[in-house]
Amino acid sequence: MILFLAALQNVPRELYEAAYIDGAGPGQRFINVTLVHIVPTAFFVFIISIINSFKVFREVYLISGSYPHESIYMLQHYMNNMFMALDYQKLSAAAVITALVIA
Repeated sequence: MILFLAALQNVPRELYEAAYIDGAGPGQRFINVTLVHIVPTAFFVFIISIINSFKVFREVYLISGSYPHESIYMLQHYMNNMFMALDYQKLSAAAVITALVIA
């Protein structure tokens, strides 16, 4: 939310005034001025959120252990269990899948 508020504050007021003088309505000003300046921040927040979603393994592992219920069993659990079982073929396949998802 703070990043979006900072992005909104960085939109130049002159652009809103110029759009108003040119006859743009509120919807057109939002799409053509506000949204155009917020898209880079939204992309950054989207990427950071995806990266942070891979960081929840530690909490789930501490709460539920190595083999949690199948509704919260994540790819990181699978990779951890395959590493402990020394099954490197399945571990490397899971690592490739994870890398593709992150990429």
